[in-house]
Amino acid sequence: MNVSRLQAPYTKTAAKELLKKLIADFDKNGAKAYAAEIKTFNELADYFEQRYLIPPQYVEGRKVAGIRTYYNGKLYLNVLREHFSSKKLSSLSYRDIENFRLKRLSTPTKHDKQRSIASVNRELELLRRMFNVAVREGWMIKNPFNMGDSLISKADEKQRQRILSYEEEERLLAACKGRRIHLRAIIIFQIDMGTRRNEAFTLTWNDVNFNSREVTVKEINSKTAKARTIGMTERVAQVLWELYQQSDNKSDCLVFRIKDNVKKSFVSARKEAGLDDMRLHDLRHTFCSRLVEAEVPIAEGARVSGHDQLSTFYRYVNTNSDTIRRASEALDSLRKKKCSPSDCQKDS
Repeated sequence: MNVSRLQAPYTKTAAKELLKKLIADFDKNGAKAYAAEIKTFNELADYFEQRYLIPPQYVEGRKVAGIRTYYNGKLYLNVLREHFSSKKLSSLSYRDIENFRLKRLSTPTKHDKQRSIASVNRELELLRRMFNVAVREGWMIKNPFNMGDSLISKADEKQRQRILSYEEEERLLAACKGRRIHLRAIIIFQIDMGTRRNEAFTLTWNDVNFNSREVTVKEINSKTAKARTIGMTERVAQVLWELYQQSDNKSDCLVFRIKDNVKKSFVSARKEAGLDDMRLHDLRHTFCSRLVEAEVPIAEGARVSGHDQLSTFYRYVNTNSDTIRRASEALDSLRKKKCSPSDCQKDS
């Protein structure tokens, strides 16, 4: 309750009415109502950054604090600080969030391109979590996100539909030469194993079993915090064995010896291969699509790729002319088996 609501002239009656409202507000919400009056967005941002936007901490392979995407979270937080800055938490409304969303969508990226719905959704998701923390700490009465229709729609996000053809794969691998030779093993591994980038780059020799030809992704390195085992293809087994022979054979050493990323070398390789629209994550899309093309059951494919939900796995699967044709051919074959010869001739 804002005491400034007492307007001149300052009469006894007006003061008593305000006092009644203050007491009623306190009885209903306790100290929360008054904490929200004085806390600013920047104070919430400071608290959230110190308490939540920290590197993940693990106990027995399980994450107990922090977030894996804390670096990106700090970038999103800077955007939110710039917009909401010193505004009082008590003054923030559903309309304020809606205005922020529209403003961000209309603001071009640093490359002067249309900002994607997905990137704005990530900022909104962080803001929503911050407000949930504020409610839990008693700094806000309600989360403004809950005061209207959903402002975060995953269905509106544009999903990439880029997969690598076998011919494009050959061109990309051919470009992995000289100073980019280290990329060859990584690209083969990503296409045939479908791991996420962090899962591949944190892999150690202790996670590789050449006898059973299996690779284990530990909980600590998995996005879903669940371990899974993936079988090696013949060429993956070959390239990993070659890397192992070149290593010092220590079980805790990184398989690909990458501690940061391969963005610069990958951009150079894809440019030489004439694949400027390719991203490293598209190799995971390619893996999932090829599983379906190889007629691996969807449920099995989702488990191998580390997707908790089939709907998420479906987003990675793209149809091509072969899979489309196979579907129609399967229906033709079924019809020929089920209908009588006379009926089939009549329909044809």
